[in-house]
Amino acid sequence: SRYPHFRAPTDRSVELLSLHKILLI
Repeated sequence: SRYPHFRAPTDRSVELLSLHKILLI
């Protein structure tokens, strides 16, 4: 069985990291 809920946090983490990087620049 796959766990989509487990992948969701990872995707959000990457998006947050990208946003943080843009803010840092």
